Amino acid sequence: MTSLQASEPGGGNWISRLSTIARMIAQRLRRLAGTPLLAIALATLACSLLFRLAPGLDLWISGLFYVEGVGFPLRSVKALDVLRDVGSVLPVLTGSLGALGLLLYVAFPRRPLCGAAPRLLLLLAVMQVLGPGLLVNAITKPLFERPRPNQIVEFGGSHTYVPVWEIGEACTVRCASFLSGEAAGAATLLTLVLLVPPLWRGPAAWALGGLAAAVSVNRVLFGAHFASDVLISFGIVSMLVLVAHRALALAPPPRFSDAAIERTLRNAGLALRRLIRAGRDRAAARLAEAVRALPRTWPRLRA
Repeated sequence: MTSLQASEPGGGNWISRLSTIARMIAQRLRRLAGTPLLAIALATLACSLLFRLAPGLDLWISGLFYVEGVGFPLRSVKALDVLRDVGSVLPVLTGSLGALGLLLYVAFPRRPLCGAAPRLLLLLAVMQVLGPGLLVNAITKPLFERPRPNQIVEFGGSHTYVPVWEIGEACTVRCASFLSGEAAGAATLLTLVLLVPPLWRGPAAWALGGLAAAVSVNRVLFGAHFASDVLISFGIVSMLVLVAHRALALAPPPRFSDAAIERTLRNAGLALRRLIRAGRDRAAARLAEAVRALPRTWPRLRA
């Protein structure tokens, strides 16, 4: 008997539980070995360490696109401005596509018009909420308040440079460089690959990956984000996409199977129809009652 077991009642149980947890963690790590999720996690960690150990690297990269007295001249290139608009709108359309598909199941519960799997539509919609919405705009941007390159003294602004993963001071204007919303949205575009027939998923993944990379790099060219902002944002949201893909597409629990989601949506649609029908019937009954009472009330109204 060890000293821990002798000193505390049930010490052996705690040791057994800890060893069981350690074995479970080791098993999960072995399953992750060689997977895209682990590769992206390690790359994101390495990127974070690199920019933390060499904070001047962010300034050097952004400085390549800065001209003294002019700012970041690539902001005025029309093609790049269009690319920025595409990068802002396309992820929103992707999430809206998923939400619209789910709403079709509710609106037409007996004969849904959407042929895509409900769990894939849920994945498209959820990723926009969790990634660019919750993680980036609701948590990291207001938490870190990192000034953008075009807001710091080195590039003609008035704020002090803040290295990545450090919390900045309160800004007189909105400082929202970390994480990058455009890079996060670009990472969620990879979910569109699931809507493509299997034969075309390889080319579609390369095309969407190239577009996502171009949208992300474009923000660095504009002086709107540091390189670390877009790289880490893309990595973190890509991991979120892979986890959500596994949970909803590859190995969904019974409650998130296509049949369960479709049943829930159809039941919601039927319940909504019953509510609308009941409300319509009540309104019709009240209108009929008012019409029947009109001969009695009309003389009083005229008087």
